[in-house]
Amino acid sequence: MMKKLLFLCIVLLSAGCGSGSRSGETELTDLFGMWELHELNGREVSAEQLPSMALQEHGALNGFAGCNIMNGTFTANDDGEITFGEIITTRMSCPDSEMENSLLELLRTAERFSIKEDRLTISAKGKSEAIFKTITL
Repeated sequence: MMKKLLFLCIVLLSAGCGSGSRSGETELTDLFGMWELHELNGREVSAEQLPSMALQEHGALNGFAGCNIMNGTFTANDDGEITFGEIITTRMSCPDSEMENSLLELLRTAERFSIKEDRLTISAKGKSEAIFKTITL
């Protein structure tokens, strides 16, 4: 019984090691996962279905831009630099595409990212920024 308890404690402590950021620093591995848009250029995003994206370790981006499905690529490094390659979308007609267009433009011009707790901030040229929250499944 004592060995099982000790083993369980070691497993739980090990699970905590290496996850998240150390001393507030953004780690590249924290970037990979599912993110949901909550703020764009200083304005809270409200929609029936919030834009979201999955950033994968091999550099693929898949998501929902607000009306259309988006797919593309990205590169990022431990220094917080990020760039997105060509992002392709479906071409559905949307009654209001302003938010989607702003998000896609921000991703096209993105330069930096940072992660603090469960929030991903992507900053672009012209001082625009998007704040995403992590989605846990």
